[in-house]
Amino acid sequence: MMPSPWNWHRRAYTAVSTQSRTACRLAIDEHKESAMGKIQDLYSTRVRPMLPAERLQLARLILDDLAPTEQPVDISEEWTDDDLADAAAASARQADRSSTGNGTRNESR
Repeated sequence: MMPSPWNWHRRAYTAVSTQSRTACRLAIDEHKESAMGKIQDLYSTRVRPMLPAERLQLARLILDDLAPTEQPVDISEEWTDDDLADAAAASARQADRSSTGNGTRNESR
């Protein structure tokens, strides 16, 4: 029986593709390491010296860019009427739970 010419091609392709995959993986790993080094360098030279509030603003910008929200998050320290109403409602619910014995405290003391 005469060997099929396709077997030779299949073996050659497998050998080349295995070497190519290994070389490609090595190139990708080197690129990742290089990129990570640049990122760490950027962080240590530019971001770390920033004030904490500035770093938080930068983090917010990055997160908003990655996953934008429909409404911007209000990070002001002032309470709006809605904030006050929410806090009052939560406080009233907690007071109601505590007085009826359904709160988190053990009432059998």
